[in-house]
Amino acid sequence: MIAQGTEGLSRGDYTEGVMSGESMLAHVPLHASALTRQPSISQWVRTWPPNASVLELTPAQWFWEGHGLGRGSAATLNTLWVPTEHDYSWILWHPPPTLAHVALDELEVSRRKRSHLSHIFIIPRLLTYKWRK
Repeated sequence: MIAQGTEGLSRGDYTEGVMSGESMLAHVPLHASALTRQPSISQWVRTWPPNASVLELTPAQWFWEGHGLGRGSAATLNTLWVPTEHDYSWILWHPPPTLAHVALDELEVSRRKRSHLSHIFIIPRLLTYKWRK
């Protein structure tokens, strides 16, 4: 609130933050995930699952590893490529608020396909009206 300028308004200070002409969006981190904003959360979350490793997903991994799939194999060049499941039983999703609706859609599909996987979903409480629908 200090950097944004709201804190000084009660004292008549119109020279800080938004009141001095800065953009309001510069003070609202819609592009940053929870782990980007607070990296220590990752170590805390890794203590939750008992004796299991946690796969921390990047946005590029949502569509493949988020569904429980690892690398696949094919017996020969002319055979069908078959994906294999990865060894992780816990998956950590941490999308930025602007992409939360996409991550939630992929999480929903993943839960239907492989219900034995456990998912941890951490998101900052911004733009909730978009992704809570």
